[in-house]
Amino acid sequence: MTRGILAALCAALAVLTCIPAVAEAVEVSATACVLMDADTGQVLYEKNGDKRMLIASTTKLMTALVALELGEPSQVITVTAAHMAEGSSMYLRPGERLTLEELLYGLLLCSGNDAALALTECAGGVAPFVERMNEKAAALGMRNSHFANPNGLDDEAHYSTAYDMALLGCAAVNEPTLRRTASTRTAVIGGTVPLGVPADRHTGDAGDAPARRTGKRERGNAMTERIQKLLAAAGLCSRRTAEEWIAAGRVTVNGRRVRVGDKADPETDDIRVDGRPLRGAAQHVYLMLHKPRGYVTTLSDERGRPTAASLVRGCGARVYPVGRLDLDSEGLLLFTNDGALTHALLHPSHQVDKTYIVTVTGAAADSARQLSAVDRLDGQPIVPAAVTELYRKDGTAKYRVVIHQGKKRQIRRMCAAAGLTVTRLCRVAEGSIALGDLPPGKWRYLTAEELQSIKGSHQHE
Repeated sequence: MTRGILAALCAALAVLTCIPAVAEAVEVSATACVLMDADTGQVLYEKNGDKRMLIASTTKLMTALVALELGEPSQVITVTAAHMAEGSSMYLRPGERLTLEELLYGLLLCSGNDAALALTECAGGVAPFVERMNEKAAALGMRNSHFANPNGLDDEAHYSTAYDMALLGCAAVNEPTLRRTASTRTAVIGGTVPLGVPADRHTGDAGDAPARRTGKRERGNAMTERIQKLLAAAGLCSRRTAEEWIAAGRVTVNGRRVRVGDKADPETDDIRVDGRPLRGAAQHVYLMLHKPRGYVTTLSDERGRPTAASLVRGCGARVYPVGRLDLDSEGLLLFTNDGALTHALLHPSHQVDKTYIVTVTGAAADSARQLSAVDRLDGQPIVPAAVTELYRKDGTAKYRVVIHQGKKRQIRRMCAAAGLTVTRLCRVAEGSIALGDLPPGKWRYLTAEELQSIKGSHQHE
């Protein structure tokens, strides 16, 4: 979480400012790091401080700084469909009106990618906001950084270094509003509870208040969730549809009709839709899609591009892609509403073989060997791929490439490193699950054998 990153940074800077000798004995396993005195800018410890790296959600520190420079905490921002985003979220809905301060809580406590997009309205949109982010980076002396988006999603044009991020961290620590926001333990947005007041201090009737968001759920209440979220997680419908069902009186908890914003515990409460128990409807669904070129692997797209998710809407449940395929790539893409399995499959420790058929130009007799010898990308080590030449004529070749890690645009970057240009990239297998003759744009449910093959190795994780 961005809040945790900033809090840890604040603590480290505070300690090392007082006791700089501590830094001399520090040893870390991180690829790169910098500890810097927040007051003087003195570097107290450094390891590969100028190494360019992806920066993920630490991006949101810059997003917060720029938003505070462009707007006021009381400024009201209207949420639109363009602000919906993949990944971590504070669950904004189009038409909502929130202050800049409220969005900052969602940005820093929930690491909300939707909050980051909404904050770009301070500059009139994403493009001018990102431009201001880069201007701010230059002003802070971040000479080896470039921002391509406000939320930190991986992009080859979105990078920084440990030294530059230390400069950003110092600026964040010394910004009073940002420091106060990031140090808040729990914020409730909406309802009658003031921002920054922990939810367990509120004693009013939750049914009388609108839906609320908390940046952190309190211990002892970890299973309690808004009912519309539970219905969506069960694969019954979207959250918006769930709210409509609740408003229509179709949803009950322990025999009582509920209102939008009410919460329940699926482990202890009897939740029903039209009299049918929620548990009976919450069946996990597993399927594969042959993703065509030109489709993004997100549930929605701010540019209006077609989504892979739109191709599987007829599966009878609300499912989500497991991993990604680039816009220009095609082939096997798994979908499920089984969150636990998705987490296991995407965990860094899970290195299932992924098989691709790659068509390239610029091929020579030893290109397959060169491609299989690529063991570093942008200075980072990778596990070499297994490459088999299937066809080659007049500089055009087709290879079977098997990788294990699945880094962003890995095969395209490997080919570029070997002097090859990719003209077609198709994933044909993931582990023992093969695409087979499934046509582009079509999907099917996984067989029992296929499901067992991906579940078997993760049942104890």
